[in-house]
Amino acid sequence: MVRRPTLLRALVAVVGLLLVAGASVSWTAAPATAKSPAPGTPLLITIDSLTPGEIPEQGPIQVRGSVTNRDDEAWTDVDLYPFISSSPIRSRAALAEAAALPADEYVGDRILEVEATVDVLQPGSSSTFAITVPRSLIDDYIGGAPGVYWFGVHAIGASASLPRDTFADGRARTFVPLVPPQTKGAVRTALVVPLRRFLGREPDGSLSDPEAWQRTLSADGRLREAMEFGAAAGPGQLSYLVDPALPDAVQRLADGNPPRSLAPTDEITQPGESPSPSPTEDEGDEGDEGDEEEAEVVTPEQETAAAWLAQLEPVLRAQQLLTLPYGDLDLAGAADHDPALIELAGTQVSATLDGWGLTGAPVVGSPSGYLDNGAIEASDREASVLLTDRAFAGDAPGVADLDGRKLVFASSGAAAGGPAPGDRSTGTALRQRILSEAALRVLEPGRRDPLVVVMPTALTSVGAEDFFAGLGVDWLDLTTLTDATSRTGRTVVPDDLVYPAHQDMFELDPETFQAAQGLITDGETLQNLLTRNDEVAAEIAEEALTGTSYNARKAQISSRAALNRSRGWVQDRLRSVDIGAPPGVTLSSATGDFVATVTNRLDQPVTISILARSDSGITITPPEPVEMAPKSRTSVLLQARTTEAAVHNVTLLLTDAEGTPLGSSDRLPIRSAQVSNVIWVILGAGVLLLFGAILVRLVRRVRGRHVEPAETVEAADPVETTT
Repeated sequence: MVRRPTLLRALVAVVGLLLVAGASVSWTAAPATAKSPAPGTPLLITIDSLTPGEIPEQGPIQVRGSVTNRDDEAWTDVDLYPFISSSPIRSRAALAEAAALPADEYVGDRILEVEATVDVLQPGSSSTFAITVPRSLIDDYIGGAPGVYWFGVHAIGASASLPRDTFADGRARTFVPLVPPQTKGAVRTALVVPLRRFLGREPDGSLSDPEAWQRTLSADGRLREAMEFGAAAGPGQLSYLVDPALPDAVQRLADGNPPRSLAPTDEITQPGESPSPSPTEDEGDEGDEGDEEEAEVVTPEQETAAAWLAQLEPVLRAQQLLTLPYGDLDLAGAADHDPALIELAGTQVSATLDGWGLTGAPVVGSPSGYLDNGAIEASDREASVLLTDRAFAGDAPGVADLDGRKLVFASSGAAAGGPAPGDRSTGTALRQRILSEAALRVLEPGRRDPLVVVMPTALTSVGAEDFFAGLGVDWLDLTTLTDATSRTGRTVVPDDLVYPAHQDMFELDPETFQAAQGLITDGETLQNLLTRNDEVAAEIAEEALTGTSYNARKAQISSRAALNRSRGWVQDRLRSVDIGAPPGVTLSSATGDFVATVTNRLDQPVTISILARSDSGITITPPEPVEMAPKSRTSVLLQARTTEAAVHNVTLLLTDAEGTPLGSSDRLPIRSAQVSNVIWVILGAGVLLLFGAILVRLVRRVRGRHVEPAETVEAADPVETTT
């Protein structure tokens, strides 16, 4: 129970503390040191809200939070005091140093005039508190100079083993800026919320680990929190940096996480097919009853995915959409090992975003904020390059120009959140750090860079309304990334950029990109094989891109293995269409035909061709591409032509319509039985002898006819003589 202390009790407490501390130390100047670092203090304090987020010109500051006893014994008379530093932080570098200070470092004096008290805190129990600090009281502790001040809450109590003293038994710290009301202008500020995740796949193309998806898309899940955080923002107050493959993956989950499909996508009715007839009224009634009995069961993963998409669409419509290369490709690794993937990832379109009619502004960048010059050079010149300010050698500008490319440097300090102890990425911690970074920019003479903050992935939607309300100060203009950076950037050169050696070590290796490229190539072959499917190649290419993402760096071996397993699945389908050759062929002449048998074991129609490879001396003329029905076998006629008598070894390879081998092949010998030239000479000589003999006989007959009459007369009429 939290209650306001009475004046008498407050005076008694002050006197007692002064006696313990000693007469030479004033209470208001007591350092906020601790007996041990804050993570080990028995009391844990959280600041849940700070209203307003700046030191106002008039009016109080109210801080609300909770105190939790993480000790194993009860704590009593726990007093909670606000504290504030006496002098401000005046530069961004000093703010970064302050945020890195140990949790038990003295940073400001306690304001003893106001407090809240918890009578008893049992082990593990918590209690809320609220403290209001008047503006006039703040003036007594600060000098009034503009800048960023430490602000927080100390807890002081007692337990059975630890008597009450002046040391803090728990603390929470944050920053609060002071910007004079006469300050002119406002800092353009863009908050970028990333939506990226590892998209692991099973060999059949379905998403792996649906239970993990269920957790991240459900209440308190990372992706749900990031989406609901944006739902609390006003229109145009956020920019969402989205991997286009992510909503497609969630849509697959909403559809039941189906495996990769080879079914027709052309909607063309083939010969012999006819549209399904409309059922009669009776048939329709029976069908309805059957549908009710066999209704498809909707899984919790489907419901969660569909709900997330339904909430995401209006959020993206209200805010700016920034799109990464498809699959969140490892740009640095791809630039070294497969630059063609960068162009492919830049041209792939999210079917889900496209269906919503949403087109995003292209952005390239890594989760770490580092990109090497090769990756930048290989990326789309129209895309903004989003980097961390740590990727610049020196004081990074907000916007820069690198050979015509727009570089945007995000604040690493603002993204780091508040100081220790406690969760640095809570809504209040982040907001106060963002306000402080913006205040130092608006107070900086002669320069006013835009403030770009890539929000942490562990974003929470708790207190999101207060988060955005607290950013509504006169000197901060919350807008989109495009608007915030619509200015001429400082000209920089490649040597100005920093790419740490460890980032180079984290890049995906060439074997992973080879596996991805092999999967893409096999996917194109599979689509060429399928007669009526013109989408599977693009689907497989998208899967290959997700396997080469920045998130794949965390599990490179398993990511590469998954790519190879998917490739094996595709190759199994390609080998489901095979060819069989006859045991051997003997040609009776220089040319002849023979038959090969092709079998299609797929459930889909395919279009195949045959490629023949052989030694010299024989030519195989392949047929035109052949269309085959599902689960069918056909004979294909091929023609062989020989130029020499020999046995030729021929290999028949089954290919798609474009001549890419499918993986199935068979060998056969072809023997040429053509007659030799010697035989033809002998035959020719024989023919000549035959015709020569005939000619001689004819000549003799002709001569015989001329001699025969004289002999006949002489024989018939002999001349008699007398003596």
